Amino acid sequence: MSLTDICLKEFVQPIPACAGTASLKAILETMSRSGGDRLVITDAWQQPLGVVRLSRVLPYFLAAVSLPPRASKATLLDTLAILQCPLQNTSKSVIEPLTVLPDTWTLQQFMPHLADQPGTNYALVNDVGELIGVLDSDRLLQVL
Repeated sequence: MSLTDICLKEFVQPIPACAGTASLKAILETMSRSGGDRLVITDAWQQPLGVVRLSRVLPYFLAAVSLPPRASKATLLDTLAILQCPLQNTSKSVIEPLTVLPDTWTLQQFMPHLADQPGTNYALVNDVGELIGVLDSDRLLQVL
């Protein structure tokens, strides 16, 4: 097969998604259910905004649950508030940027992006812009 015959959708890796307004608690629960260490944050129209990795969220979670032995009621309420806080309100550094590409692109169309932006997160979307997954770079490199 040539690079013009293979579409990116052949390298899609399903990934959980949460709305950008989801709380830290909801993000952690979604990651726990999926067994993965990352998820995609989407807007109200299910279009991808960025990637969140467990390693970037964990410090906020640990700060919320690390209470002194004799924590006051106010401290407990602060912890609950942190866990209920929307992820978008924590820190912009938690959400990694990603490049959104149509799943119908061929490898030939994609190759210039790969050369220009190594290490980039790529989200694949269908024809209406909804997330279908992320690009499985390991599988892609095996084909190349």
